Amino acid sequence: MNAPLPTHVPRNRDADRAEAERLVGELYKQVTLVNETADVTTETIALAELNRLSADLRFAADLLFAYQAGLAVSTPDPATGLMLVERIAVVTERPPVDEIVLIWMADKLGGQLPWLGHMDERGGWWYVDSGAARGVTHWAYRPGATPL
Repeated sequence: MNAPLPTHVPRNRDADRAEAERLVGELYKQVTLVNETADVTTETIALAELNRLSADLRFAADLLFAYQAGLAVSTPDPATGLMLVERIAVVTERPPVDEIVLIWMADKLGGQLPWLGHMDERGGWWYVDSGAARGVTHWAYRPGATPL
């Protein structure tokens, strides 16, 4: 008998904010401790490893801070890899009419993955293939694309 596939549990960035702030603080404390150890280390190999660990911890803290601050991971482009974009709530700001942007919907995979779409002059949302997009909650400019 096959085990059931795990169900996706959507995360709420706003509910996670306090925990993200705490973890960012802990990561920066670890960076400080690693750097203090590196300052008194004379062995070349150990110093190189400590410097790499410090850089990795700082990167993790910066990435988590970006998430906590409202940046979202977009679907990676195969050529460029992972990208961070600023997600904007539809209730806060609307994108320029007919500009292709990334859109997130409450009913699509818990709103975790972006889709390409645009908003028309009447405020309706559409996928790039001309299908109607329903339940759009957030949007973002496409990485590397110049706004109209």
